[in-house]
Amino acid sequence: MRLLPSSSTRSSRWLATLLALACGAAFATSACGGDGAESSGGGRTLNADGGTAGSGGSSGSGGTDQGGTGGIINVPQAVGLEIEPATVQIDVLNGVASPVGVTARVRKDDDSTEDVVPTGWSLSRGGIADFDQATSEVSAVGDLGGEVTLTAAYGDMTATSQIKVRLILTDTAPEVTPGDVSALDGATNPDPTASWLYPYDSTVFPQGLLPPRLMWNGYAAGDKMRVSVRSTYADYTRYFVPGEGAHDFDTAAWTQLTESSDGTPVQISVSRMDSTGNVGKVMDQNWRFATGSLRGSVYYWANSPGRVLRISPGAGAPEDFLAQAGVTDGCTTCHTVSANGNTLVLGNGKAQSATDSDSSVFDLQASTVTATARGRGWAMSALTPNGQYAVMNSGLPEWRWIGNDLPGVYDVATGAQATGTALDGRVVGLPAFAPDGSSLLFIEPGSRDLHAMDVDLSAGLPAFSNERKVALASAGATIAYPSVSPNGKWAVFHRGPYDTRSGNADLSIAAVDGSQVEIALDRLNGVTYPFGAGDRDRHLNYEPTFAPVASGGYFWVVFTSRRTLGNRLTGGADAVKQLWVAAIDMNPQAGQDPSHSPFWVPGQDPAQPNMRGFWALDPCRQDGESCSVGSDCCTGSCIDDPNGSGSLVCGNPGNQSCAPEGGHCDVSADCCQGECVNSFCSQAPPK
Repeated sequence: MRLLPSSSTRSSRWLATLLALACGAAFATSACGGDGAESSGGGRTLNADGGTAGSGGSSGSGGTDQGGTGGIINVPQAVGLEIEPATVQIDVLNGVASPVGVTARVRKDDDSTEDVVPTGWSLSRGGIADFDQATSEVSAVGDLGGEVTLTAAYGDMTATSQIKVRLILTDTAPEVTPGDVSALDGATNPDPTASWLYPYDSTVFPQGLLPPRLMWNGYAAGDKMRVSVRSTYADYTRYFVPGEGAHDFDTAAWTQLTESSDGTPVQISVSRMDSTGNVGKVMDQNWRFATGSLRGSVYYWANSPGRVLRISPGAGAPEDFLAQAGVTDGCTTCHTVSANGNTLVLGNGKAQSATDSDSSVFDLQASTVTATARGRGWAMSALTPNGQYAVMNSGLPEWRWIGNDLPGVYDVATGAQATGTALDGRVVGLPAFAPDGSSLLFIEPGSRDLHAMDVDLSAGLPAFSNERKVALASAGATIAYPSVSPNGKWAVFHRGPYDTRSGNADLSIAAVDGSQVEIALDRLNGVTYPFGAGDRDRHLNYEPTFAPVASGGYFWVVFTSRRTLGNRLTGGADAVKQLWVAAIDMNPQAGQDPSHSPFWVPGQDPAQPNMRGFWALDPCRQDGESCSVGSDCCTGSCIDDPNGSGSLVCGNPGNQSCAPEGGHCDVSADCCQGECVNSFCSQAPPK
C-alpha cells in the first residue's frame, strides 16, 4: 500500500456544542443548576453536578427551593467513515484527463454526516492514480489504466473508494475524413478482398515484448484502415492510410495496452475502406494480455553465424554473447542451458580446443569457456537446474556421431564422471531435468517411449528412482525433445522426426506421473484456425522448451516452426525456420487443450533460420540491483528501493505478509494470490 503524507486534523467541535446544549437544557428548568444526572440513551454519556438553590427572583421559584434536575443530552455518535463518491471513473484521452474531487465524511447514528479531514490517505498501488491532499483530488497518472483503492483514515475508522482509470488512445491520419471514420466504425460485413494472416485468434501476449506486426493480404493503393483494440482499462483506435498490408503499433501505445490489462479477453478488429468507398471487416479476434512479463532468456542456434545466440524478452535484436567472449571460430551448437542461467554446455564447438568437434562448457556469469575435449559426447546433455551435473545424451541411432561411450552422470566443472547413481552405464536419449529438479525425462532407446525418473538433489549428486513411462512411441510419430513444466508435472515434446530439417511434427504434453495422460496442443499447432498459407503451414512444429518459471498466470513454451510469418516470411518450409512462443494454462485437464495460439518471437533475425530455443533464467541479481520481479533476484525478493529512488531493487522484503506475483515462495500459502510454481508465485488469469 502506498501511504500519502498526513494532513492536519480538523479540530474537534463536539465539546463546545455539548456545553451549549447543557446550558440550554438547564435554562429550560427552574434554575441553571440541577441534580447530577446520567443519560440513559444511546448518545455519549454526560454527567453534570447539581447546582445550589437559587436566591429567588421574578423568573425563579424561590431562593429556598432546590435546583432542578439536569437535562438528558443525546449527542450523535460517529458510526462510520465514508468517501464520496465511492467509485471514481477517470477517462484519459491521449494522455489528458481532469482530476476528480473526493470528500471524506463521518456518518453518525442519527444519519447525519459531517465532512472531515482524514489523518491519512493511501493508494493500494502506484502508477495508475495519484491523490493530492491539498485539493482532495484524485488524478490519473496517465501511463496506465487499471483500478486502485483509495483509503482514508480518521481516528480508528477507515473508508475506501475505488478509482478506475481508463486509457483512450486515438490516432487519425489527416487523409482520413470524419465521414471515413464513421464508415469504418460501422463496418460489419466481411471484406470481400482482404484476408487475415497474423497474429492468430486466441493468442496470449505477455507484457514487456515488442509489439506484433498486424498483417493481411489484399492491400491496394488508396486503402484506408481502422485498427481497434478494446480491453477493460484501455482502448486503442487508429485510422490510417497503409503503404502495405501491415500495421505496426506504436511501442509506447502497445506497452500501455498490455500493462493496463487485467488478464480478461481483449477484442481486436480491423476494418478496411477501399479507394471506391466500400468498407468491410478484415478481422475480428479475441486475444489476452497476460498480467506479467516473460522471464529469463532464450538461447538458440542461428544458422548464419553458426553459433548460439541469446535473446531476452523485449530486446530488439539477439546478443552474440559467444562472440563477445571471443568464441567465433567453428560451429557452436547442440547446446543445453541450466535452468538457473549459470551454465551453457555446447555439444560441439571450437572454444579453447583445437578441434571443432569438442564439447565445451561456458560460464554464463563469468563469460568464460572451458573445453572438455571429449568429442561430441556432451551434445544436448541434461543439466541439473544449478548447472553442476550433466546427464549424457546417447543411444539414438539417427545421431551416429554421438558416441555411446559416455553414458551416465558427469561433473560439469571437471568433466569427470560421477559414479554411484542409477544411471551408471545407462544409455538415455535426449534427457531433460525438470526446472525444479524433481524429475528427469529421457527417451528409452529400445522402445522409443518417453520415460521419467524421480530425482533427489539434496545430497548434491543426483539420486534417481521410480522409473515410469510417460508417453508411448507410435509409428510415424517418434517422441523427441522433451521438456518439463515449471511445476514438474507436465512434459512437452514433439511427435515427429529427430531431424527437424524435414518431416511433419506437432507438439503434445503428457503427465509426468506415469498416468500416460497425453494432450495434443491443437491451438499451438494451428489445428483450430485457418493459416493464411493454408495447409503449407500445418504440422511443422518442433523442439519445444518450457520457460523455467510461470509468469502472468501461464506456462510458456518456446518452439521451432517452419510456418510462414504473415506476408513477411512466405518461402517454402525448407527455407523458413523461426522461434515461436505459446502460453499454456498452468493446470491442464485431461481432454482439454491448455494451449493458446503462438506468436513469433520479436527481435530474432527473420532473414536466417533460427532453431532449438532453450529457455533459462538470467543469472540472478544481488541486493541493490534493479529488478522487475522476485525471480530476478538471488534472494527471490524484488522490493521498492529503500533509498527512495522510486525503482524496484533486489532486497529483504522485511515484514511482508505475503509474496506478490513473481515473488519467492515455498508453498502456495506464501503467495498473496495464485500458487507457488517452482518457488515463485503466479496467479492464474480470469476465465
